[in-house]
Amino acid sequence: MRNSDLAKSFKKFCPKCEYFQQETGVCKKFYFNVRDYPGKFLKKCNGNYFKEDTTKIVQKIDEVEALDEVDNNAETVQTLRPDDPSTASNPLYGVSGWLKLFVVVNLYIAPVLFVLQHISAWIGFSVLAEDHPGIIFVGLVETVITGFLVYKAIQVARGLRDIKEGAVQNAKSLLKLVLAWRLLSIPFSYLSGLDAEALLPGNIKGFLTGVIGFAIWYSYFNVSQRVKATYPDWNA
Repeated sequence: MRNSDLAKSFKKFCPKCEYFQQETGVCKKFYFNVRDYPGKFLKKCNGNYFKEDTTKIVQKIDEVEALDEVDNNAETVQTLRPDDPSTASNPLYGVSGWLKLFVVVNLYIAPVLFVLQHISAWIGFSVLAEDHPGIIFVGLVETVITGFLVYKAIQVARGLRDIKEGAVQNAKSLLKLVLAWRLLSIPFSYLSGLDAEALLPGNIKGFLTGVIGFAIWYSYFNVSQRVKATYPDWNA
């Protein structure tokens, strides 16, 4: 039977694949719960990544024979499988709620704000450059670093959205980088030559928002039940 034919039926395809985890129903290739959402998963795979595991074929035959002795009804078979809170059987599984907010903000809103804010900032830099030439250097470094962080945020958001392996760890690393730059940017801003007292309110605001934002989201990725239910490797 061709792989594309096997992909038409979850029972004939996934349990025989080397990437399929019998205990959780998760495909290790895509890190997606195929057992509970076979239709959506098979659109991605369609048999193209099928890798036959002969040991699972024998195991599956034994399991089917044992289940046939109990009941051939698919609903009865479903009740025999214990619920696993770490997989898609959990009602909290999926990118929704606060997790979705984090993804949407970093994937769509943050890039737009970055462009608009820095267009406005550079207009101001050009006006102040005559009296404060250091502001050009400071503005250039700030633009490059912030642009890099926005790019990383987009990559992290995509990983979370697609439920990729290591997505949570990448999100935590991004939060650390953003906090580090928030702290370093405070003394760095004084190289612009602008009045220290004029910079102080903005620096205090940046410091507080950076620390509070880091504390909220870093804690979220550590304690959220949705994160734990959606990403099996959340604490790896």
